Amino acid sequence: MLAEDEQTRARYPTPDQIKAATDRAIKRIQKDGIDHRDELAMLDAALEVHVLNGARDFDQNARMVRLDALRRELTAGETHQVEHEIDAYLDRHGVAAPAGSAERITLAKRLMRRDRGAGTHPRA
Repeated sequence: MLAEDEQTRARYPTPDQIKAATDRAIKRIQKDGIDHRDELAMLDAALEVHVLNGARDFDQNARMVRLDALRRELTAGETHQVEHEIDAYLDRHGVAAPAGSAERITLAKRLMRRDRGAGTHPRA
């Protein structure tokens, strides 16, 4: 999850990209003669700018929802959000941990703590 978060943040729109989208929207509004009182037409013309401006907030909100769910699951001893990571870790290291085993539960808790920022995770 941490590597995915870094990749996502690296794809955030830059100020230059947002400015370029704004310039395109302004040109379109001027070229098409869009009436600034026509809210729907203005939204349509500037939609790309709104999406780029909101990308960071959307991502942060989605991350917070996932972290809240991880906290609830960690407290309840549930592991379904990290099962795919557990399987990948076990496959990568050629070890087995049957469902419900103490080893699998310990690994799940470490992965979940890592994902929520506690910093205690198994070495990959």
